[in-house]
Amino acid sequence: MTEDLAARWPLVEQAVLEVHMHFVEQYVEGRNWCPFARPSRQQGTTTVRICPVGHVAPASLDAWGPLHDWLTELADHATAEVLQVVFPLVSPAPRAWDTFAKSVVEQLHAARGGRSVLAVAAFHPTLEVRFQTEAGIVPLLRRSPMPMIQFVRLDALDRVREGRSSADRYVAPGSAAMLELMQQPARESLGQSIMRRNHLQVTSEGFSQVERDLVALADLAARRLLELGVTPEPWDPGRTYTP
Repeated sequence: MTEDLAARWPLVEQAVLEVHMHFVEQYVEGRNWCPFARPSRQQGTTTVRICPVGHVAPASLDAWGPLHDWLTELADHATAEVLQVVFPLVSPAPRAWDTFAKSVVEQLHAARGGRSVLAVAAFHPTLEVRFQTEAGIVPLLRRSPMPMIQFVRLDALDRVREGRSSADRYVAPGSAAMLELMQQPARESLGQSIMRRNHLQVTSEGFSQVERDLVALADLAARRLLELGVTPEPWDPGRTYTP
């Protein structure tokens, strides 16, 4: 980060947070795309961070400034559940961003002895939506105004699934529980239920209308950054950048 940007960073951080929270409160929570988002935020178990890193070496988690410390904090503290990290200084391709998000978690887990503790989802303004089916519209709901990665503790997901149908439980192959499960009629999992409800909601509102609203929000984010003298840098995981 240049000295000039560092001097303006508090204003940039505030503007980015305002646009991001508009996306969260008006869309993710307001349209109930994720029924657990508002309770988690209100209970203080969701944290939002703005990453101040632009040109970096994408293969190394340590190159992304405080990201490693933020993820370690999330993994080590059971009271935290969700971490949303917004990256306003980079402009990656959607597929590259998804690959990077997954690699970040893989690197963290490898550094911790291989034990999986976090789930990850990449958000991006131009994620491709190929099919307007229940599962196909998921990328539409992850069209955040700026590149963002959401990390969730796996034990938090397990707590959410408690009391749900057997479709959300793990049972060992060949176990008595598996035999019992095979005799039961198929039930809708928590994820399937959320996807079905979101599909109905988006269909009712109009796919094109939701898409236009999210494009407008991404345009707003770009204008706010430009007003503050910030132009996100194109980011390619195939290149090596100098911090």
